Amino acid sequence: MAVQPQVHLFFPCADASVDEDNSRITIVDPVRVVYLPADVVYPYPCGPVFFFVCLFEGVGKFHCRIDVMDDNGKLVARTKPTTVEFTADNRFDGFDFIVLFPGFDLPRAGTYEFSLCANYVDKPLSTATIRYLKEM
Repeated sequence: MAVQPQVHLFFPCADASVDEDNSRITIVDPVRVVYLPADVVYPYPCGPVFFFVCLFEGVGKFHCRIDVMDDNGKLVARTKPTTVEFTADNRFDGFDFIVLFPGFDLPRAGTYEFSLCANYVDKPLSTATIRYLKEM
């Protein structure tokens, strides 16, 4: 039986990496607003965006993905799943990981919601928004 993990942190950043020697994660510039060129033509190729995710207290195997929705609730893009497995031995330790949201076509300027989703879970585990604004 799966037990839904809790989200400690979920946020977008400009870059992120994992040190292979010690598994430490380096996060660069959390993102809230992206300014687009004044002469932007839509659809505008956008991204990539990295997401730092910290989950804990789950039980079972989860396939986590990130969906991006426009301000009308329309699905714009989706990542491939990342597998996270909680057991009785590690469920309280938590999992820190990075999800790369590859480039996607931005249909227009506006506020976009990025939802952390997982199998067995009806609602997003967490959400983050990024405002894409056209420079004046």
